[in-house]
Amino acid sequence: MQSSISPSLSHKLANMGFVCACLVVFIHLFLPTPELSTQPIRHFLDAGICRIAVPFFFIASGYFLAGHMDELGWWPREFGKRLHTLLIPYICWSLIAAGDEIFRYLLKTQIFGLTWELESPFSAPRLLRILGFVPLDYPLLVPLWYIRCILLFLCITPLLNRLLSRTRTLGLICLAVFFCLSVIPGTQRATPDTSLFFWQGFFSLSGLFYFSLGLFLRHWAIRVTLSRVTASILLAIAIFCYALNIWEPWMGANWLAYPRFIAIPIALLAVWSLIPSCPWPRWLTSLSFPLFLVHFPIIDLYQTIQVYIFPLSNSLPPALNYLTQWAIVTVVSLLLALALRKWTPRISAVLFGGR
Repeated sequence: MQSSISPSLSHKLANMGFVCACLVVFIHLFLPTPELSTQPIRHFLDAGICRIAVPFFFIASGYFLAGHMDELGWWPREFGKRLHTLLIPYICWSLIAAGDEIFRYLLKTQIFGLTWELESPFSAPRLLRILGFVPLDYPLLVPLWYIRCILLFLCITPLLNRLLSRTRTLGLICLAVFFCLSVIPGTQRATPDTSLFFWQGFFSLSGLFYFSLGLFLRHWAIRVTLSRVTASILLAIAIFCYALNIWEPWMGANWLAYPRFIAIPIALLAVWSLIPSCPWPRWLTSLSFPLFLVHFPIIDLYQTIQVYIFPLSNSLPPALNYLTQWAIVTVVSLLLALALRKWTPRISAVLFGGR
């Protein structure tokens, strides 16, 4: 096993993590009145290149965890660490999301006198969803589904470690099986309250594949060096595969949904090759996890203000509005995380798991 990692690889992982956190913001943006002019850029970003972000986080989680698997008593110790770094932020941000929804409920119904289309935030089913206790639905703070998956994967990590670390051949066979399993429920977009959602948004088979890939890469290092030209060509191929997936609903060809399963690892490899291994500012790369957690409530707040107080969506071209939302949400989220870290370090350590 590769017990330690080089400084250049550590910097590359940190840089990639920050880039992927920024890409996650695009995935959760919403335009009240999407128009044709926004579709190409949204398909390229939201339904395209941004889809490498969460798979990379699964790979990184498995990769860092595997670095401790040769230590005596590693599983109880690492599981306990992640209760602090993942479970406590999960609970805290679930409660923050509940407060955010109650605030928007009161703002909409009591201040603006409008109706609330969703289920009451005080109902029992809604409260269960707040903490992600509903297996067929997202947590109220949607990005927390990833943390929920990681916590579930931790429970079976000793088994995964046995399968992936015994021999390289057995590890590759297991990865191939996990990849095939991830394709089966993934050709359709699962909606909550369906059995398909369980395998996509609760115990994600795609996430299991990439998490296991991270474990495998730490046990059996694979070094692939690509030139910038080769990486750019691979990225273009991945974009073409994403485009095939986008055309599937209009062309009625079900097979067009499959190329994206190839596009994600190809795009990951290409972007990874293009990411520099020189260190970016530590204060910036250390904000990857805070940005991942903070951006969703900021999007909700921004869109509430935009729609009911300052209708920015009516004053900007849709494509520019889309990019403006991303820029504002990203900058505000980073500034908020920095402010919490500077003025309330203890609260920040709890909310962001010590990161």
